[in-house]
Amino acid sequence: MRRIASCALTLVFVAACGGGSPSVNDYAEVLTAMTEEYAPQGEALWLQYQENPTPTMEDVRTLMDDSVALRLRIDEDLGAVEAPEQIAEVHNRWATWHTQLVAAEQALVAHAATANSLAEYVQGVEMQGYLETLKEGKALCAEVEGTLNSTDAQELFTDTAWMPSQLTEVVHAVIGCDAFPDDIDEIARLFNP
Repeated sequence: MRRIASCALTLVFVAACGGGSPSVNDYAEVLTAMTEEYAPQGEALWLQYQENPTPTMEDVRTLMDDSVALRLRIDEDLGAVEAPEQIAEVHNRWATWHTQLVAAEQALVAHAATANSLAEYVQGVEMQGYLETLKEGKALCAEVEGTLNSTDAQELFTDTAWMPSQLTEVVHAVIGCDAFPDDIDEIARLFNP
């Protein structure tokens, strides 16, 4: 966490002192730090939940409370990051999507407080909203990859040591692109095995 804050402060300082946006390398360093900090925590929450062959609504409540707490920290860190001009639009769209994901998970937390069963929980409109948000995120991942690998992006990054394909990998890791299953609806089934 300290590394992320340090990197984010460095980005703000560099941008403020240098009069421009941070370098792609600095941006990538912050995203890498976020990935290293948060990805294992998110994975651990799901693994702990999935270890229980017969989860209860209390298990769902714990999972979602912890997940939202983690997402809020990510959202805060993401909001402190200034993106380089070359990818500011992509960063802003990603940050907006992440905020929507936080809201969708918060709706799941509220629903978990009132649902009487796992079946009722996964059939609720809150779960459908969450799955739709994840589908939008998966589509955004594909779009980000296309944007960063485009000829225009290659030209934007000609003066940068950091290659767009490497940046794509970092952005995918932070957004969680590799974590999206082929069938997003499968996620609902994970809650109610």
